[in-house]
Amino acid sequence: MPSPVSEGTDVRVGVLALVERAGSVLFERRTADEDSERYWGLLAGGKTAAESTVDAARREVREETGLEFHPERVVGVFDHESHYDTGTTWTVVALAGPADGTPDTDREPGKRDRLDWFPVDDPPAPLHPTTALFYEARAADGLHPEL
Repeated sequence: MPSPVSEGTDVRVGVLALVERAGSVLFERRTADEDSERYWGLLAGGKTAAESTVDAARREVREETGLEFHPERVVGVFDHESHYDTGTTWTVVALAGPADGTPDTDREPGKRDRLDWFPVDDPPAPLHPTTALFYEARAADGLHPEL
């Protein structure tokens, strides 16, 4: 029997991957979902029931860039409503660490048009809403250790 607290609510777990290299973090400029602007965002995606949060982050980074991501620490946890009016609530876990390889800029061409490295404290603009929420949460409370 479902809990009355969760009945009728779709809750998903998402991951943000802060792929670190030489003092910078990898961002993608997204094109697929946005009508008017090309938003910059951290690599992100949803977790399936069959995988751990760490495995989800590794899979997303591999699918989106070809890199082998090595998450070392949790750098953020926050909740938000879906940006696409689906009624879904997301709990997002942000993980940081290095990755092996060279990013493949030709992967997922319909989703983004650019991959680039930026200092974590000087991200590109405009930010994708989920990445903006990560930065707001990071600045707001003690759940987010310094990168």
